[in-house]
Amino acid sequence: MVWESEAHLVSEDLLEEAHSVFSSQFKQEAWFERSIPLSWQSMLNCTLCHFSPKKSEVTLLRSSRRSLSSIAAEAYLAKELGWKAQIAIGYLPIKTKELSEITSKVSEIMGSKIWLETLPLSRNDFHELSSSVEGISVPLETINKGLRRRFYQHLSLKDCLVTLDEAAGLKKGFTIMLCMGVSLEDMEELQR
Repeated sequence: MVWESEAHLVSEDLLEEAHSVFSSQFKQEAWFERSIPLSWQSMLNCTLCHFSPKKSEVTLLRSSRRSLSSIAAEAYLAKELGWKAQIAIGYLPIKTKELSEITSKVSEIMGSKIWLETLPLSRNDFHELSSSVEGISVPLETINKGLRRRFYQHLSLKDCLVTLDEAAGLKKGFTIMLCMGVSLEDMEELQR
């Protein structure tokens, strides 16, 4: 089958190859998930991130923080849609007590512990969050070193690994955008 409007992009052969590669590397499971941001802007200025502030918007960072009720409403919608939810900190400075309040509320709404996308927190911070947080993921974005230098220069692989190490007792993962030029050759680095 080929979609007519995208005939030049998607073919049966390409779909079969993609399925074969995916099946050889990952479990055969999928779900919808909503990454709920704590803010509509990030403190970092990554080239491709739509949350990165423009120079003229840096002063708006404080006003872009979301209220607990706004975050809770989004978690409720995710729950009603049958989606999983995670909280994305977006590199905002946040006190552990406030983050604990947010993760506890979202966990309560979802009816289970949640995941947290973050960098960096300490072992003590993760311990304090463990009653409502099942696991943490770090925003690796891409394993390709050239793409990391070009688009995500503020996200060091070392910081990602240190954060994962600090999260003792929690499940661990990372966010990666497969559309970011990751090739089969990069899979060895990813598995390392």
